Amino acid sequence: MFDGTDDSLSTTALTLGSVDKADVFLGIRKLSDASAGVVFGMGSNCYTQPGAMIITAPDGTSSATYGGRLTGIGGTNRGYSIVAAQPDTSVLSYGLNIGSASQPQNVRLRRNGAVQSLTPAGGAFTPTTFADVVSCIGANNGTSARLNGWIYGLIVRYSATNLDAATIANAETWMNGKTGAY
Repeated sequence: MFDGTDDSLSTTALTLGSVDKADVFLGIRKLSDASAGVVFGMGSNCYTQPGAMIITAPDGTSSATYGGRLTGIGGTNRGYSIVAAQPDTSVLSYGLNIGSASQPQNVRLRRNGAVQSLTPAGGAFTPTTFADVVSCIGANNGTSARLNGWIYGLIVRYSATNLDAATIANAETWMNGKTGAY
């Protein structure tokens, strides 16, 4: 449970090697759309760290959303969001590819087992691999953009390939058993 004022978790720096793909599964209850809240982020500033990703609830540009971004070389970024007004309980699954310059290949997002149409943002994107940095849960570097909501479960998998459809469906079903979103 994150109250939006002083709660967060962080890891030590993860050594990821040269991977450019990640799969993220999240069971969440978003309690507020008042200000951006970081669910999961990478780096000392997960909004600008090259080679980082961030998942937000809501994102910083529109209040009734789940959002996020990938940050490429030179601070180029690719943002995305879907509409979901608070209070909202969802199982979200992301297939991320920070090694592609193409918008359609960067992000696959599913909510409650269904593929979502994304609202993308950002211009040119310079691909990279994921950075070997700390990860934060519930706040940007433990200091700002604090989440107001509950995280029922969070799985982050980095690899050279994204998961297949059957494995994604199994992980979503497992996460929904913890969350009860659908």
